[in-house]
Amino acid sequence: MTKNRRRALSVLIVAVFAVLGTATAGGGEEGAASSGSNDAVNAMEGHFQYGQAWGEGPEAQQMAQTLLSDLEPGDSVAVRVIDGTPRRVVALVKYGDAQTEGLADLDDATRRQHLDGLLSDLDAIYETGDSNVGLGIRGTLFYGAVVTRQPGQAPQYQVGAIITTDPLEAILDAAATPPAPPRAIAVGATESGQLQASPAPLPRYLLTLAAPANLMTNVVSPGLTGEQAPFAMICTGAVRFPACETAMVEPQFDDQGNPVYRLAAGAYSVFVVPGDDCGGSPVCPPAQAGYQLTVTQM
Repeated sequence: MTKNRRRALSVLIVAVFAVLGTATAGGGEEGAASSGSNDAVNAMEGHFQYGQAWGEGPEAQQMAQTLLSDLEPGDSVAVRVIDGTPRRVVALVKYGDAQTEGLADLDDATRRQHLDGLLSDLDAIYETGDSNVGLGIRGTLFYGAVVTRQPGQAPQYQVGAIITTDPLEAILDAAATPPAPPRAIAVGATESGQLQASPAPLPRYLLTLAAPANLMTNVVSPGLTGEQAPFAMICTGAVRFPACETAMVEPQFDDQGNPVYRLAAGAYSVFVVPGDDCGGSPVCPPAQAGYQLTVTQM
């Protein structure tokens, strides 16, 4: 997301809002009207600190730090991640009071660009394509930009002078649901599926070993060879792909140069990862490319 200089609210604009209590949409100061309870949003706002990132739990903290790194000094971020089906991710951003340009100075198109930048940051690193996502940008006093997106659906934007935070509250207050378990794969089995373009998460399989084993993986995708071919990656525990940064199992290589995973008993996540080169395809990987994943014992 392009960084922008922001101007703090003028005393005149604050006075106008205090007197009128309303404004026309677009081009004015940002607002935060709500027809229902905002307890969950307010609780998250309680974690706003000048120039700081807060997340409820390790994954949410990482998301908050990622978003903050693309903002300006003095901005603050709060993120909650709620497991379930679908997973729920809500991120609130507060532009710093000392900036030279405020949310009120941004037109609707620019506010959407800011929202898109935040959403892209989450999608690119944290696989939020299968999540119910909500993002809100607040100025000195009020919200002026909100976006929500359900899995597989287009984002829904609210930008302008008076912005309700009800869509964010609805995500936070949704009924709890158990997380959907990943598909399982057994040693010696072959599983089929389809690669999906970002922001869809990578295909994930849970591999459970009752005893130590030396394993090899093989991924076949018709029409994709060489650097375009997908491959498998194994990570420790039942984790999502972003956690593989610290949980990835490094293979060893046999005399023929084949990667061999020497695994202890326990649970592992096996991911099907797109190749590095999509051969000029505008979508990487090619939309809905089929694959077959096999795990074999040496």
